[in-house]
Amino acid sequence: MLLSIHFDVRGEAWQVDEQGGRACYESYGSVGFAVLWSDEGPLASRRHDLARALSTQLEERGFHPYDGEDYPGLYDPDPLTPGVFVDRHPERQRIFLLRASGLPALILETHHALHREEWARWQEEATRAALADAVEDALLRSQ
Repeated sequence: MLLSIHFDVRGEAWQVDEQGGRACYESYGSVGFAVLWSDEGPLASRRHDLARALSTQLEERGFHPYDGEDYPGLYDPDPLTPGVFVDRHPERQRIFLLRASGLPALILETHHALHREEWARWQEEATRAALADAVEDALLRSQ
């Protein structure tokens, strides 16, 4: 599996400070992880299985799935597994990595980077260790 790990910036944000002439923003909603996948091509089924397994393992470790409120038109939610979303960008704007990799590829949006508590949690080694465990178990359980 090819797993591209990111943090997301989604929803509304408010300016809370200014430092060095630059605005600092914070968001109070749109929290949680999102696992993104593509249903195009021969690896689609494997991608979907891995996306569901990863989301399940993340939830079992206390991570909360994102509800997708800011994703309409970009991603559709999985009907069975919270936090899993299929790419629905316009056809010529779909994410190349997700649909064209020679390996089953996923994008994991770990958290909302402008949400103070989520950002702080991801600075902790224990959080990153739990992510590593979730990825390992997802791979083992989806074979």
